[in-house]
Amino acid sequence: MAFSISIDGNKQLHDSCRIFPNGTGSYDIAISAVHHFLTHYQDSIGNKMTISPENIKFLSEAVINLLNENYHEINLNCTFEKGWTEEHAKILYQ
Repeated sequence: MAFSISIDGNKQLHDSCRIFPNGTGSYDIAISAVHHFLTHYQDSIGNKMTISPENIKFLSEAVINLLNENYHEINLNCTFEKGWTEEHAKILYQ
């Protein structure tokens, strides 16, 4: 069995994607749950992060944040919707 708490990179990126009905971001609550899990159950955690044309420019910063939060397994998946350009491919390659 695996357990994961999804964090979409850093606070700015996460809060732009995962908001509560009242408009506030959920990063602080989610990262608090990560810290609780790491303190009480395991010493590492995994994550799946979705890459899209809108967030690709934040990818390295987001992954570094997850590593700093003790994520040891970070799976990156690209969306397949329209919107990808050659410029996005260059950013991903870098």
